[in-house]
Amino acid sequence: MSASLALAPREDGARGRGAPALARRAFRRSVMLLFCVSVARAADVSVLGGPWFMSIGTAHLEAGAGTDFLSPVASDVFIAVLAISNTGGANWSLRIAREGNEAQWPAGVSVSLRRGGGSAEAGISDGLTYRTLTSDLQPFFSGTGDYASVEILVRLDGVTVQTPPGFFSLAIRYAVEVP
Repeated sequence: MSASLALAPREDGARGRGAPALARRAFRRSVMLLFCVSVARAADVSVLGGPWFMSIGTAHLEAGAGTDFLSPVASDVFIAVLAISNTGGANWSLRIAREGNEAQWPAGVSVSLRRGGGSAEAGISDGLTYRTLTSDLQPFFSGTGDYASVEILVRLDGVTVQTPPGFFSLAIRYAVEVP
């Protein structure tokens, strides 16, 4: 487009307005048109549930004193329930990431999430196997339309008797994307 405009002759009676000036104006108009045409749809994700706590102690030992912890350590209760809304019936994907100070987290311990897979989640794809959290947003699961309750479970891998005792926390980022 710009090559054909750049080669166009000067307009009659337009002083100093040659083809390059016309090309610049045409380009600006087309860019503005692209900005007007590209409209992104939005959807929301709400996280229900409060902070989740787990104390790992003697009940998690493989065979009593002098043995290591069972690994992995998984929650048997949902740590959160997600509500995905305002999708307008469109396809969407949910992405997850770990946020916060990873330096204070014990070396060798990883956190993974999976969805519960109950009947309220019929029609959602993926997310039934544990996905290890990283600091980068990564795909978790996808679906179409709104969902009121997607249940989330957590698992810790790499917890051993060598893991220093303490209180460790992290934040999980959930982001819903509508293509």
